[in-house]
Amino acid sequence: MVRSEGDWTAVDVNGPNGLSTVMAVLCFWGAEAMARQDRAGIEDWAKGLDDVTFVLSKLYDEASA
Repeated sequence: MVRSEGDWTAVDVNGPNGLSTVMAVLCFWGAEAMARQDRAGIEDWAKGLDDVTFVLSKLYDEASA
C-alpha cells in the first residue's frame, strides 16, 4: 500500500456519523472475522485498522500543527 504525505483536509469533515460509523464497522468486521476464525479475514481487518490509525494520526498531526 502506498501512503502519501500531503493535504488530509479533505477527510477532516465533522458530522454526527463519521468516525462512529468507521469505528462500528471496524468492530463488527473484526468480531465477525474472529468468530469465524478466518485468518485471511483477520489479516484484512488488521490492515484496515492500520489504515484508519494512519489516517487519524495524520489528521491529529495537522490539528496539532
